[in-house]
Amino acid sequence: METRKIILFLAAIAGISDSLYLLDRHYNASGVCSSNVKEFLGYPVDCGVVDASKYSEFFSIPLALIGLLYYLSIFFILYFDNFIDKRLTQLQIHQKLKSHLDFVIIISTFGFLYTLYLMYIQFLVLEVVCLYCLYSALSTTIIFTLSVSIKLIRK
Repeated sequence: METRKIILFLAAIAGISDSLYLLDRHYNASGVCSSNVKEFLGYPVDCGVVDASKYSEFFSIPLALIGLLYYLSIFFILYFDNFIDKRLTQLQIHQKLKSHLDFVIIISTFGFLYTLYLMYIQFLVLEVVCLYCLYSALSTTIIFTLSVSIKLIRK
């Protein structure tokens, strides 16, 4: 397996773990996350404030759950890559969807753009950061940039 694909898998697994932790904190500890870090880039670190904000849910669905579904979908697309590629070839759905990587790019583009929005909310609106949210942003950024770079290299 190619090194970049292994990194994509690891980023998806890290995102799944992070989302599970944040989901647990959302329901069981009112956003209290264990962290010894008190400040990040001059901003206070407080997951409780971020989790208690109106931005922590989308139509009453915790963002941690949406993130979990996002990372699981990336993981399973990567895991079943050969099956997906064969089905796309058989179905000949569309010229643009030629491989499983196209799905990863589409999904991760939305994830990356939403991550940028959430970073704006944390740093400029709430003026408080959650380290676990930043870990998720890092995982999403890795997935997006690597999937695009793999696609560009394969062209």
